[in-house]
Amino acid sequence: REDYAAALPDLDRALELNPRHVGALSGRALTLHALGRPAEALVALDAALSLNPWLGERHLRPVLLQELEEI
Repeated sequence: REDYAAALPDLDRALELNPRHVGALSGRALTLHALGRPAEALVALDAALSLNPWLGERHLRPVLLQELEEI
């Protein structure tokens, strides 16, 4: 539905319950990226990648780094 602002509290709640939830971490990274918050997205993505380095969303890391360089 692309309602990213509404998804973020749900993802945060899932991470409160289980801070090592890879799906919630990667979902949070994707959501923050869509909201134009690359620094926060990178933190979430790195946390997810520390748990699963083969995560499909790993391709997003260079994109986020590029966005941060442009800021």
